[in-house]
Amino acid sequence: MQVNGGNNCMDMRKSVCYRNLNDTCQNELSFNMTKKMCCCSYNVGKGWNKPCEACPTPATPEYQLLCGNQAPGFIIDIHTGKPMDIDECREIPGICANGVCINQIGNFRCECPMGFSYNNVFLICEDIDECNNGDNLCQRNADCINIPGSYRCECSPGFKLSPSGACMDRNECLEIANVCSHGECIDMEGSYRCLCHNGFKATGDQTMCMDIDECDRQPCGNGTCKNTVGSYNCICFPGFDLTHNNDCMDIDECSSLIGQVCRNGQCINRMGSFQCLCQEGYELTPDSKNCVDINECVSYPGTCSPGTCQNLDGSFRCICPPGYEVQNDNCIDINECEEEPNMCLFGSCSNTVGSFQCLCPQGFILSENGRRCFGELTLTLTNAHNKPCENLSRCLAATV
Repeated sequence: MQVNGGNNCMDMRKSVCYRNLNDTCQNELSFNMTKKMCCCSYNVGKGWNKPCEACPTPATPEYQLLCGNQAPGFIIDIHTGKPMDIDECREIPGICANGVCINQIGNFRCECPMGFSYNNVFLICEDIDECNNGDNLCQRNADCINIPGSYRCECSPGFKLSPSGACMDRNECLEIANVCSHGECIDMEGSYRCLCHNGFKATGDQTMCMDIDECDRQPCGNGTCKNTVGSYNCICFPGFDLTHNNDCMDIDECSSLIGQVCRNGQCINRMGSFQCLCQEGYELTPDSKNCVDINECVSYPGTCSPGTCQNLDGSFRCICPPGYEVQNDNCIDINECEEEPNMCLFGSCSNTVGSFQCLCPQGFILSENGRRCFGELTLTLTNAHNKPCENLSRCLAATV
């Protein structure tokens, strides 16, 4: 590129370099460089930048324009105009990573230290994983651990290094504090396992005992389950009692509370409760636990009218006034004229409310008690003392 009267300018932008180009750019190197270093160095890149720009083919005008020379590995010295070797080791930092880059005329080479091998695709020294080369590098009961450029051996889990240098079994049951809490520790070669107490279960690797949440299986059918460490408690609903099996059983209140519930009624046990069937004349208390007397005289105003209502335990009675009798829990007028055929003899009987009236025909008079009629006498009567009778009814009664 020539500007300002023919002076040459170099593109110093750095970007990704690709090792291969097969329709698409492939094998991106892990370090960036200029397009000239990517495309002009010997056996370095075939594409550069994102999006990928294909490197020009050697010996083409495009290649000569970029590199200033016909062959890879050289560029033209802008001061002398002569071909000059590209020092890839200096111009491309990151090349031969983990190793030593040695520049050569027209190319370079990488020397990798022990434990590394050269990757000719990515132009770096890669660590050799000695642990995966198939050789048994470590002793029995030890694991191979790869490290950059080497490896080391460590005793496998469950083993420890003995004074003799061998990996011997660890007794975790003795060495680990509180191992298998809530259980029994069983030592095994390279490991151990826990035999857990009731109410606990072992973890997947059997190295710990964890509490079983018994409430997950809902053991308290008629109560609330509360999990505890290694066990559980049932808090029973009202009407249920806790049994020795730690479950909730219905309380038979009719048997356990005889004389305390359903007084004056029949007790019927229900699941978690009970029911009172009251005798006639009784009703349930507000809490439905007993039966109390119904005061019919208050509950049913007008009962026994026109008499007086007297409440009794479980019943009542009517106290009727004279001339009334009790019928169907009421005071009913007595029809004396029908009940006593001889009522108002020699006259006519007329029933009245609560009483009756004798109507005597002409020539008859009503007795003093008002219950019969007597014929009138024209003669003068005397009493027992032979004096004129002042009370005709009595005198007549005495002579009859």
